[in-house]
Amino acid sequence: MHAFRIPALLCLALAGCDRGDTPSRAPVAATTPGDATNGATATSNGITLRANVVETADLQESVAAGYGIAREPNQALLLLTVRDANGDNATPVSLQATVSDLKGGERPLPLREVRTGDFVDRIALVPIAAPDTLTFDIRAQLAPGSTSTVRLSRDFYPR
Repeated sequence: MHAFRIPALLCLALAGCDRGDTPSRAPVAATTPGDATNGATATSNGITLRANVVETADLQESVAAGYGIAREPNQALLLLTVRDANGDNATPVSLQATVSDLKGGERPLPLREVRTGDFVDRIALVPIAAPDTLTFDIRAQLAPGSTSTVRLSRDFYPR
């Protein structure tokens, strides 16, 4: 049950953040099966990688504090969780993430491990300059001999 505590808190934070004065966001384009509204998933040999993107200003203070980050405008959080079929923490062989914008600029994202209880998630902070669409590409070797790719796009609007 603890396997989904942080992602569940993130979803709750997102659900409570509609101020009504911001334009609605376009759906995220997920190229792998998963929750196309906030993220994407890839599964290989019973290991699942879930990628989610959220503006840090939309996080609840307690969630941001749990990740050791500040809630700031013009900043997004990429959250990567890797779990086994039972929902327990799983250690990937390797994870690499890049982000690209509409101008074609692509850059690697340094991933930082965040520990919550027995679980290890990976996060990256990404500066945003709205309006823009950012595309996140995550390459993961979840088990020896198998590589998975997750791609998701997110539109960001001025506030």
